Amino acid sequence: MDNNISPDKASFNQAQYQQIRINDIILRMDRLGINPCSLNPDLHEWNYIIIANDLFSLLATISSKMTSKEKEDMIKKKEEITNLINTKPYSKKGFNEYGNKIKIFSPKNFQAINNKLFLFRLDLELLMDVHGFGNPSKDDPRKSVFKGV
Repeated sequence: MDNNISPDKASFNQAQYQQIRINDIILRMDRLGINPCSLNPDLHEWNYIIIANDLFSLLATISSKMTSKEKEDMIKKKEEITNLINTKPYSKKGFNEYGNKIKIFSPKNFQAINNKLFLFRLDLELLMDVHGFGNPSKDDPRKSVFKGV
């Protein structure tokens, strides 16, 4: 290991780390989105809540490149989603008439939350593209966080 690295040479490429992080989050959301109503056995949480948290994590990851207005708008939308999940969950644990644990499902709440999550993701995808977190094969490589091969 070279301890004489000059300050103008980075030994760690933050942009590549961010691209890997973004990719990992998106892959997990896509996998969990196959059945958002399922209780995740590994994380002990409903998949739709994990998806929401992953979207919020993406927001935090790209926020340093966002304008103040963009941040304000997205934080407001994040709060709306959090409030909706907390007040109108589409999956909750309950009991049937025999005292057995069951999952109670609300199609109306499911649709409301799914729509909000979908629109939030569309907004995030647009912001990622606008601020260079999108496709690394842009015509202007200076606008891309990660230069492709």
